[in-house]
Amino acid sequence: LVTSCNQLYAQSAFALVLLAERVKNWAERTQGMFRVDSEGSEQENSFAVWRDIKDDPDLVAKVRWPVAKRHERAVEKLLRSYQNSPSKLLDLTRSCIIFENMTDLTNCLGIIVTDEN
Repeated sequence: LVTSCNQLYAQSAFALVLLAERVKNWAERTQGMFRVDSEGSEQENSFAVWRDIKDDPDLVAKVRWPVAKRHERAVEKLLRSYQNSPSKLLDLTRSCIIFENMTDLTNCLGIIVTDEN
C-alpha cells in the first residue's frame, strides 16, 4: 500500500520508463505517431510516425515524451478527490500515441489489450 507522495512518485518514475518502452512498441506496430518539436515550423503541433524516426537519434530527441503529473496537481487531487489517500492516485504516469485514422487506432487498441507485458 502506498502511503506517501514520495513513494508514489518514486514508483511512477519507474513505471514511466516501462510504459515508454511499451508505447514505442505499440506505435511501431501500428503507424502510431508522437508529437515532436517543430522548431522553425509555423505549425504549433507536428507529429512523426515512430516507425519512420526510431532509428534516427536526432529525430528521436525531438519527440515530446510525456512527464509525470505535476506535484501541485497531484496534491490538489489528493485533497479534493481522494481523501488524502495516495494509494488512490493512479494517473501520475501517462502517454499518448496519435493516429491518422480509426483503423490504426483500433489495431493499436487490439495490440494493447492482448499485450502480455
